[in-house]
Amino acid sequence: MTLSALALTFALQACAATDCDAPWPAPMRQAEGATLSSSYQPDARIELPETAVYAGGRRWALYDVVDAEMHLFVEAGEDRIVDRLYWIQFEAYLPNRPEASYDFHLSDLETRTLGEAEFFVRARFGEGASDAPEPGSDNAMMRAVLAEAGYTLPAETINATMKHLLDPDTAREELMIIYIEDLEPTGSTMAEIIETRLEGPLWAGLSQGVLDRAQERIAVRSTE
Repeated sequence: MTLSALALTFALQACAATDCDAPWPAPMRQAEGATLSSSYQPDARIELPETAVYAGGRRWALYDVVDAEMHLFVEAGEDRIVDRLYWIQFEAYLPNRPEASYDFHLSDLETRTLGEAEFFVRARFGEGASDAPEPGSDNAMMRAVLAEAGYTLPAETINATMKHLLDPDTAREELMIIYIEDLEPTGSTMAEIIETRLEGPLWAGLSQGVLDRAQERIAVRSTE
């Protein structure tokens, strides 16, 4: 079963005119325990640690350009502050942007294998509870889903952003997984990282560490 982005566009246009809730042309992926199952684009299971709890999902037209489907899993204590966040997002450009494609595969980004799928990966830091996301962004949507589930981000974070092309020939669809951790347990702060300007052993160790932990904790396995 494949998603028809054209049908999605028609559904969005119809609802814009009538303020209705039209059905999506393909079902949302399903979470069961700490596993997210996808029956299309791609046919796969995304397996997380058993300690991960499903926090919710959304499907919407991101910036009216991309069909985006987001699913969030968290590991958190009784304070409901996130220790680890697993942000899984499926994306496909809509027909109103026929020229658009994901070009990260043309870069020199490091690649890593998560289970059976190869991802382009990059480590980043920042964006905690007090940061204001760009209105209408997927970051804003992520925070809204977390808040609705009763969770908040820690003050400072570090993350591994990982992207997989579903069809390298067209590069119009991707699976993105962002693994976010609380920065505090590393013993470092954003100020220290910024002071080194991402040069030297501090950021090298932190970035490789979060990429290693993401690779250890996330597996994508084909069900075809």
